[in-house]
Amino acid sequence: MDDFIEKLQNEIKKTYSVENQNLKNLSSVELFIHFGYPEKFLLKYKKLIKYAFPIAFPFENIDLKDKKILDLGCGIGLDAAFALINGAKKIYAIDMSESFLNNGIKNENLLKIKGNMEDIFFKNLIVDVIVMNGSLNLVVNKNSLLDKLNVILKKNGFLIICDLFWKEDSGNRKYFENDLSSWCWCVGGCLTKNELFNIALQSGYEIFDSVIYEDIEELERVKFILKK
Repeated sequence: MDDFIEKLQNEIKKTYSVENQNLKNLSSVELFIHFGYPEKFLLKYKKLIKYAFPIAFPFENIDLKDKKILDLGCGIGLDAAFALINGAKKIYAIDMSESFLNNGIKNENLLKIKGNMEDIFFKNLIVDVIVMNGSLNLVVNKNSLLDKLNVILKKNGFLIICDLFWKEDSGNRKYFENDLSSWCWCVGGCLTKNELFNIALQSGYEIFDSVIYEDIEELERVKFILKK
């Protein structure tokens, strides 16, 4: 398993880079509007959107004012930028891609940290909101990470997870589980919704809300809001 994790991390770093020409035509303002992002906000960062890969807009009906937020798998920092514009106090943003961190959005209240979210040690950190937008499925040890995040999340705080999930009757899941490219695109590491429910409950969260945005053959694009 350790060998697979190392190979996966290297593949993720290669995939999510401004040098990867295959990324440039995958994202657009129109697509992000479909995902729920406000158009006025998107136009402000139009030049960087080609390097952003969210699953859904995470902050609908979320109070961001004066909040401390941890953004895991932040990429260029699109969600962090929205949170800061809407009153967030401080954003801690973690990503493995040095390329995305260096070329992404910059702000004095945005602290960027290069690293693998599974390995980061959060010493003395307490946050109000944790966001994982298209990054949970890049994590191999999901149970362990959710346990760790529960420790740093404030009581009544939210863990927002936007990602792809297998439908319960999917028969093709096993064909993607050992494929590094499928993992990089949030398919190889997919859970079913029930599997996430179980992990969340075991780690001390309750399911506050969930929204299914789209059916994609055997997958669903879903946002979960977990509450501590």
